[in-house]
Amino acid sequence: MARFSLILNNLIFVGFKAAKHMVFSGLFPADGSDFEALSHAIEKLTCNDASVSVTKETSTALGLGFRSGINY
Repeated sequence: MARFSLILNNLIFVGFKAAKHMVFSGLFPADGSDFEALSHAIEKLTCNDASVSVTKETSTALGLGFRSGINY
């Protein structure tokens, strides 16, 4: 894992390491028309929990969704 500095409110944290995600999950809406609602809910989750990372994912069987990585 790459080391880098985190600059937050003009404070520098040298040696900060990004979190290594241990558990991954695919999140897809039950109905494709609910994608925007799922996207909004995931956005709220990631604002409140820094241990969650989310990227968009596409599946031919399930459609649009998200891949979520979390620390436990």
